[in-house]
Amino acid sequence: MSFSIRSISQRFLYGIILFFVSFFIQCNQHVAGGTSTTDNPKIAGIIYDEDNKPAPKTRVILLPQDFNPLRDSLNVAEDTTDDSGRFILSPARAGIFNLQAIHLIKNTGLLIRDIVVDDEDDLLEIKNDTLKSSGTVTVELPDSVDRSNGYLYIPGTTVFSFLDETSSLIKLNSVPAATMSSVCYGTKNSSGSSIIRYDVRVTPGDTTVITMPEWKHSMSIVLNT
Repeated sequence: MSFSIRSISQRFLYGIILFFVSFFIQCNQHVAGGTSTTDNPKIAGIIYDEDNKPAPKTRVILLPQDFNPLRDSLNVAEDTTDDSGRFILSPARAGIFNLQAIHLIKNTGLLIRDIVVDDEDDLLEIKNDTLKSSGTVTVELPDSVDRSNGYLYIPGTTVFSFLDETSSLIKLNSVPAATMSSVCYGTKNSSGSSIIRYDVRVTPGDTTVITMPEWKHSMSIVLNT
């Protein structure tokens, strides 16, 4: 009789162990499946240099469309291209972004504007693009601006420059060769900003001069340098 009770107890114990093992496996499978469906969307592409060859070791940053490089955190999606020039970015949220690529050694770069990222996107392949020589934007500012605390920046990029108290001409260097949505003026002691000019075209190796900044839609002058 004691042998029979011992056998029943062992079977009962084995049954309990098997139940918990099965339950644990099912829970793990459920969690793993849930993780795969909640991953952030991915953005991928290939960047080439001016010789139409893959551009490795290029810094690629995904920035919100209204990003202010002086005020906003640089905790953004970022990657460095591999030997084939490919990058993969994983933004933390959906939205409209600009993609800026920078090759610091060659002083080349690019800007792809208005990339729309949806929560439903698993992998968004963007059109391959080519690095170009950077340009410069020079802005002639009126005397009324705050030169002690003021700065200029290009929204959706990492480009900015503090004002010079001794000169009315302010330079924005290493600007990607593309059409910038705008050039803005702000001050360190204020969260607001003002648009100086819309649709500023920057060409490789040239300087774009903005005069009379109160005329937001007036033409810019491009100097061949």
